[in-house]
Amino acid sequence: MFYVKVHRKRGEVLVAVCDREVHNERFTDGDLGFFVDPSFYGDEGTDEEGLKELFEEATMINMAGEGCVDLAIRLGYVDPE
Repeated sequence: MFYVKVHRKRGEVLVAVCDREVHNERFTDGDLGFFVDPSFYGDEGTDEEGLKELFEEATMINMAGEGCVDLAIRLGYVDPE
């Protein structure tokens, strides 16, 4: 399962998606930090099929988590290299 939020502005469609496991988590590496913020990634759950439909509509995709990145690779949205 994934959490997703669609941001629409000036004709652009940004799909922000994260894996359930990293939702609301904070990651740090030295002085660097990253927060998978529910206000950005949303609280609406979806499955792979729902995410595929949103990817088709997106002009930009922001992903956090291995599951959504793996799906984007399988669907051809991300080059695995």
